[in-house]
Amino acid sequence: MIGYGYDQSLPVYFKQFGGLFLGEYLAGDESSKLFTEVRKKLGAAYAIDATNYVNNSLFLISTGISKDKIAVASKAIKSGVGAVQAGK
Repeated sequence: MIGYGYDQSLPVYFKQFGGLFLGEYLAGDESSKLFTEVRKKLGAAYAIDATNYVNNSLFLISTGISKDKIAVASKAIKSGVGAVQAGK
């Protein structure tokens, strides 16, 4: 699991819908950004999910990763989130 905290002063609607859209973009289905990279390209995970916990201001990415692929999968996940943060 990799978690990202965000600004609690954001309006509630932004936290709810922003997190929902981000979760779908990153890990919503088989064509999502992280699913494509971590599962299809790297073969590092069985499943990947992104959940927005609005009340805790936490966006959590979880995945089932084989032990030998933890480093490469973690790097790919952080890179994918970094690309979103950079607006790419």
